Amino acid sequence: MNTYPVLLTAQEAADILRVSRWRIYDLIAQNVIPAVRLGRQVRIPRDKLWELIQAQRQAM
Repeated sequence: MNTYPVLLTAQEAADILRVSRWRIYDLIAQNVIPAVRLGRQVRIPRDKLWELIQAQRQAM
C-alpha cells in the first residue's frame, strides 16, 4: 500500500478496491470513505482507506 501516494484519486482508490470510480464517489457521499476536497478535486487519504479495508476484513 505504501507504493501509492499519500492522497489517492478516486480512480486509484477504485483500482485498489476493484470497483468503479462512480462507486467511490457514492461511498464518499455516504461518508463511508473519508475524503479531502481540494477545490473541485477529491482525494482519499491512503491511510484512511487502508484502515477501512482492515476494519472490513476484521468484520468478516
